[in-house]
Amino acid sequence: MYAANLPCGSQYRRAAALLGDYVSHAPRRYMAYLWSRLGLPTYSFHFKAVTTGIPIQYFYGLGPGFANHGAELAYEMGLPGGFTTPIQFYPPVKNVSGHLALSMEMNRRWIAFVARKNPNELKDRNSTLAWKEYNVSASNFVFDASDDDLNLYIETDDYRESACQIWTDNVAFTDYSGQRP
Repeated sequence: MYAANLPCGSQYRRAAALLGDYVSHAPRRYMAYLWSRLGLPTYSFHFKAVTTGIPIQYFYGLGPGFANHGAELAYEMGLPGGFTTPIQFYPPVKNVSGHLALSMEMNRRWIAFVARKNPNELKDRNSTLAWKEYNVSASNFVFDASDDDLNLYIETDDYRESACQIWTDNVAFTDYSGQRP
């Protein structure tokens, strides 16, 4: 944070972890679990590519960092290197071979999922790494790249598992139907 000239208080990391668990990690994991139990084709991913590099860049609404929430949007849309979404809210696709290949791979997987309900049914069948359904194994397909190379792999979906479980146990089943705003 200091590299982006944004000093934070001593409790920043703890507060950021709690908020990230509450609004992102726990709900995503819980919904993937529920959808897979209902027999719906469910796939989870982790975008891990470092999109901004050094020096750390600040993007309005996202704060400084590397693979921020929403940083994958320009990659998912298959935008050319150096371009971002029209509102320029998210980092652009890095204009280097590894990141351009990452953008192409993400775009291909999304199209396959929309067209065939399976991100592994790629038209050219050149990918050997299968994206497992969440009900087969609680795992994430990791989209990552260096400047030169595409780096795809599968990881177990256990990031901050016990901390996220606290939210699932105490918030997901809370009945607010009798409450007034």
